[in-house]
Amino acid sequence: MKFAQENEIKGKSLENLLDNIPHWFGIVKGRRKRKKASSCLEPYVDPTTKKKTLKKNEDSYDPDEERPHVDFMRIKHWFSSKDDTIVDLNYCIGDRIWFKILWTEDKWLDNKHLDAGTWWLRKKMSKSPNHKPRVAILDTMFSSMLYKRGSKITINDTLLSYMDGSFCSQNPSISFKEADKVIIFFQIDEVINLYVIVYVLTTRCMYYQYYVLVQIAFALNVRNSHWVALDCDINDRVICVLDSMMSSRSHWEKKIEYFPSTIDKLLIACGREVPNNEWKIIIPKIPQQMGGDCGIFTLMHLEYLVFGKDPKLLTQSKIAEFRKKKAVDFFRWGTLTSTSSNSQDAE
Repeated sequence: MKFAQENEIKGKSLENLLDNIPHWFGIVKGRRKRKKASSCLEPYVDPTTKKKTLKKNEDSYDPDEERPHVDFMRIKHWFSSKDDTIVDLNYCIGDRIWFKILWTEDKWLDNKHLDAGTWWLRKKMSKSPNHKPRVAILDTMFSSMLYKRGSKITINDTLLSYMDGSFCSQNPSISFKEADKVIIFFQIDEVINLYVIVYVLTTRCMYYQYYVLVQIAFALNVRNSHWVALDCDINDRVICVLDSMMSSRSHWEKKIEYFPSTIDKLLIACGREVPNNEWKIIIPKIPQQMGGDCGIFTLMHLEYLVFGKDPKLLTQSKIAEFRKKKAVDFFRWGTLTSTSSNSQDAE
């Protein structure tokens, strides 16, 4: 009141002062400030364009991490159910028998299991921030190609021009899409070159260009009875063979005889300079399998490699758990579909 009386002496009425009290104490907000037009903002922002939203990466992945218990219950329920559903993994189709083989210890994993595992691993790498950079995980087709066609590889000018992007500029009447068909048709007798075009280019699109890769890793089938993982360090020119059954060494040594020279020719085809020093092959001592689990050992060796874990930590005691984890990973990744609905669609 004293404050009001002092202001009244200055010529202001008591009613006006009482009306202004809420503004003095911030009880009533003042007039809203006008926003500047987008054309007046610095830097200028076009109001007609949609703001970019960054995709949030998944959390860092650890091959040893636990999977949710509910996922194990779901796949067990699917095992026991009698419907006609299968799992579409995008890369291949998995039925109950296929998944139960993956789930059960000592069961042989075929190339579809290994290829589904490497496909899943590439997808996981694209979403997890903690994987090794500049590493390409290739499928079983790569090792098969190296073995069957390694000594017959040829690199010609047409292929080189396609790989460095100058083929279309040299042939302006051919579009990029048509160029793929032309080159594939041109090289149809050379399976090695066909592989370079179709598969390696896909790998370049998914990760890094082939000529900046520092490592490539893949699974190798030995006599249709054993799997090993190969890690090729391009810079150090070292091939590391991770074998869970060392007694098979004499069998795979002959299969990888042409691998070093073939990889060099692939690098040349992709525009990369190759040093003169020879490749070295090393075989580290790692825990051995006790049964028929070489397939899951190989898959997990590739995962350990990509996510920076020591392969010596992978022992037989972990394999039963890893088999179930991989089955859960694939089941959660895939899509349940009915075989009856698929047959009706085909009709």
